[in-house]
Amino acid sequence: MSIFALYLDDVGPNRAKVLQVLKGACNSSFRELKSLLELARPRLLTGPKWQLLSVQQLLHAKGARASIEFYPEGLDVSAWAARVSTDRIHCSACGAKLFFAVPKLTTREQIVDFARSSVIANASEIASSGWIHPGVYCPCGCVTVMANFDDIE
Repeated sequence: MSIFALYLDDVGPNRAKVLQVLKGACNSSFRELKSLLELARPRLLTGPKWQLLSVQQLLHAKGARASIEFYPEGLDVSAWAARVSTDRIHCSACGAKLFFAVPKLTTREQIVDFARSSVIANASEIASSGWIHPGVYCPCGCVTVMANFDDIE
């Protein structure tokens, strides 16, 4: 599950050394890496935070600035539903389409719409706050799977 991304904020004064670091960290050719460095703030790698930290430190040692950010597009949220749905889309108990609440992807409006059209516990509180714990929810209240991000780093 890759949920962090390493971005190059500034290549710094030594482009050649930065390319060497990237060549060692990425499965890309020098040509691809040179093209990547032409982009504004390119995403270099995705993966676990601990893995990206080592590449970030190497880049910093060569004078480059790189940042690590949460990358929700890298989440495999269908895995959250594996215990409650055979197809990972519909509730195994009632067949309703599951709702996925994903940080930085699911909008406040989507959460409010879901809460207003569902019979889950605390639906009115969720609708008024526009927030729901990250996870998977059956709109009929059959199942809830709360995502745990404590062990992702």
